[in-house]
Amino acid sequence: MRRFFIVISILVALLALAAGVGYVYVKQMLSKLPVENLEFSIAGFAYKHVRLDHLEFTYIDNTQEPALRAPVRLDDVFITWEWQAFRPNLQIIEVGQLQASLNQWPTLANEVVGELVETDAEDGFELEKWQLPDNWRITADIPHLLQIEQLSLDLPCAEQRCQYSGELYFESTNKERLIVPDEPQVTNLRLKLSPYRDFAEMEQIDLLINYEVAGELPSLAVNLHSPGHLQVVMTQHLDRSNRLRGEIEAQFEPSAVWISDHLTLWYPELEQTLPRALELFSDSVNIDLDIQAELPDTQLSRWQNELTGALQGSLELTNQVIIGVQSRLERGAEIQFSGDTTLTLLPGLYPNLSGYLNDSLGGSPGDAFSSYAAQLSEPVQGEFSWQFEFPPGTVPGSWHRQVDGQADFNLTPANWLQIDDIGRIRPQASGEVHFTAGQLAHLDLLAEGKFEATELTDAMAELGLEPGIVSWSLHAQSENQLDLGALPVLLKLQSQGATDVSLDSRLLLNIDIDNGTLAAHSEHGLLSLRQAAMQIGDAQLTGLTLHAPFTLQLSPELELQLSSETPAAGSTALRLPLQDDNIEAPAVKLELANWIWRSDLGAADGLSQSSFQSDIDLNADAVVAPGLKAINWRWYGSLQSQPLAPAPLASLDGRLTNSAGLVLRNQSDLAAEHLVVDWQLTDIFWLAGNPIAGTLADWPELVSLERGRGRAAGQFTLPLDGSAPQLTATAALSDTAGIYDTIDVGGVNADLELSTDFDTLDVALTNASMQRIQFGLPMGPARFAFNYTASIDQLLAGQLELTDNRLSLLSGDVGIENRIYDLSRDEITLRVDIAQLDLQQLLSEYPATDIHGQGLISGAIPIRWRAGRGFMVDDGRIHALAPGGVIQYRAERAQQLRETNPALRIVMDALDDFHYSVLEGGVSYNEDGTLELALSIEGQNPELEGGRPVRLDITIAEDLPALLASLQLTNQLNDLIQERVQQRLIESLR
Repeated sequence: MRRFFIVISILVALLALAAGVGYVYVKQMLSKLPVENLEFSIAGFAYKHVRLDHLEFTYIDNTQEPALRAPVRLDDVFITWEWQAFRPNLQIIEVGQLQASLNQWPTLANEVVGELVETDAEDGFELEKWQLPDNWRITADIPHLLQIEQLSLDLPCAEQRCQYSGELYFESTNKERLIVPDEPQVTNLRLKLSPYRDFAEMEQIDLLINYEVAGELPSLAVNLHSPGHLQVVMTQHLDRSNRLRGEIEAQFEPSAVWISDHLTLWYPELEQTLPRALELFSDSVNIDLDIQAELPDTQLSRWQNELTGALQGSLELTNQVIIGVQSRLERGAEIQFSGDTTLTLLPGLYPNLSGYLNDSLGGSPGDAFSSYAAQLSEPVQGEFSWQFEFPPGTVPGSWHRQVDGQADFNLTPANWLQIDDIGRIRPQASGEVHFTAGQLAHLDLLAEGKFEATELTDAMAELGLEPGIVSWSLHAQSENQLDLGALPVLLKLQSQGATDVSLDSRLLLNIDIDNGTLAAHSEHGLLSLRQAAMQIGDAQLTGLTLHAPFTLQLSPELELQLSSETPAAGSTALRLPLQDDNIEAPAVKLELANWIWRSDLGAADGLSQSSFQSDIDLNADAVVAPGLKAINWRWYGSLQSQPLAPAPLASLDGRLTNSAGLVLRNQSDLAAEHLVVDWQLTDIFWLAGNPIAGTLADWPELVSLERGRGRAAGQFTLPLDGSAPQLTATAALSDTAGIYDTIDVGGVNADLELSTDFDTLDVALTNASMQRIQFGLPMGPARFAFNYTASIDQLLAGQLELTDNRLSLLSGDVGIENRIYDLSRDEITLRVDIAQLDLQQLLSEYPATDIHGQGLISGAIPIRWRAGRGFMVDDGRIHALAPGGVIQYRAERAQQLRETNPALRIVMDALDDFHYSVLEGGVSYNEDGTLELALSIEGQNPELEGGRPVRLDITIAEDLPALLASLQLTNQLNDLIQERVQQRLIESLR
């Protein structure tokens, strides 16, 4: 622009000279200027002025690459001058309209980063050698009035062109040659620009500069104004000691959208960030700065080594942000730069900050920071201070490479911040950093605060946890020499509630500044939990402790892994009150080995996809529970889980054992829809012992299993949508032998299936058989099958369906009628069918061994059961199958009856060899155990009266339990059965 002004001045001077020396001389001079396409039209001229209709030319600078070209046109030009020693001195330049276009911006010939080196070879001016002048007045070479009524500019801006319209006014009231000593010189410059071809009054920049020299001392006032949008006022004063004092006041209204839109034309990189940044400011921005500096009386190139001063000011975003700054630059043996800053974020900023962070960061980070900003309701206070030293001669551009000193800060939010789905946190941070020779030499950073898991209170309460408010801290402090590859950080957590939770860990951070990554490693971390009493549902825990040593790994990709250093160990005492009794475990011990927690913190859903796995060993000594003996229990196995997933996932695979020898394998799977538990009872070999009897307190004393094998398995399904749970189970006996009371059985095989939705119970017995049953009479084999359905509330009042039931007895069969029986009734009758019992075998088992017989007996015996009274038989019927059989009673007792009782003689003679064709009778059984047989027998003795027909009516009454006992005693019995039978006979005789 300086060249352009010189060209204009020369052109005007030449035009004035043309009035005195002639047109030819003017053309010779114009041909030497760096312009082309020169055209002008003189409307009139005189000795001290000239008027041009227009002046048009193209300014060329061939030193640029490519060459700079600037077409210029001036219309309605009026120029005046004064003659001084035959040299014109310009006074007034008035231009009606000036149009200029620039094809490119000029580049500086010399640029050195960090140093001020600018030269202009054409006029010999070297900016680096400039120093404070002795005379601050405006030189006489400059016109005292320059006015351009209409200004049109076409300039290159980034990748397109920008048009401006405006006006320019320059006035200097007293030029050097006109003033008297000590008379002030006042110079004013006013420039109005609007970024359109047609000037817009409401979208313009109005620049007013006032420069005044009074008493040989300068003062400068600058006012930059845009109607309703921008106001900047800057004043500067220099005293005789070269001390500069200045003030800057600025106010900006963010509603000036046209300014930001226009800036993005020059700086396209602002197109994405500037509009969002302006959205932060819902009200005016105010800046107030006070500047003090001592200007060196040396060349400008040395100012950077000698300049000292102070800055004090504030920046205020109305109702949003207040920033206060104080700093000072001093020079002595070292360059010292110190200061402090206060920052206050006000609640009015937070809604806009929330939207800005969400748009700028995007994704989960943006959502998180946006959520935090939206929660702020109180001011956030920040304090920063610094004190740096630099070697003498250090230029500002290289300060960062040679700085010594320290900086510290303190940042404190005034209110709690909510963490979605977790709780709230109240953080604060402070720190101190030291620099040596431009390198970070020492670091001491502390982040601490309070945390409360308010969103997890109910969930933790269900687990009996009451940590309350948790104090936390992260303390990073370098040791002898700062190593960002191994920066030690101390992590501490301590709860303040009934649940005493503490965490201590020493981390080593690996900070890769070049790649912008962070990694961490720790050893010897410890998580501890203590609680005197804990309630989990109805379960009561006392004296709970847990110690979990751990290590931590955080990769540069933010993949977190926590793992066990040594097994975690815990202990407690358990009490679970039930309706009629309690479950108590006075000593429960837990061990977690090889546990690992993994989280991908770099992924958007990394935390929710976190996984946890561990080997678990749980021991409970002397567990007291209803229906169980007080023995020791142990569960050990492995766990795989995703505990933080939207629908938690987990799987368990392990074994449940006890000191009685019971082993129950189990697998549990927790999915989004349901919990499934599968279990398998390890095969039990009864010869080695009965772990079920050693487990169940109510195992029947009269039942003992001596040989064979038993097994069971099942599945429990719990839907998580609230629908009914399901339980299925199977059990099997293989070749089992044992005793029930005084019944000896062997060769037992059976399959049992059970299912329930906890409203109804279904049981099916299939493939059940017994090879041998000894209960007074030898029985077997036998087979059984039934289906049973009942309500859980009335388990013994269901529907029993018998499908296949048959017992071999005395070479015949005994069976129960296959049909459905309603066990909810007070009285139930079932029919027992007898088919082809061998009379000879029956009489051989009867204690009266002097009776012999032959024949087959069949019949039907209805057995009636009444609630509270037991079993009875009222009208049972038996009969002999054709063609009948033989009964022989030849006991010594029969001969005695013949001799002593003549009436019985014919009976005894007939029974001596009685061939019967009809044998039938009734059977009854009373509640007192009396069995009655009313028999009618028809036949003859071939040796009696020529085989005369005889009919005998006989009634036999027996105490059935005693009869069975006597039958058992006559057989070879198991020692246990023999002992029980004898004991009962003794008791019955008392």
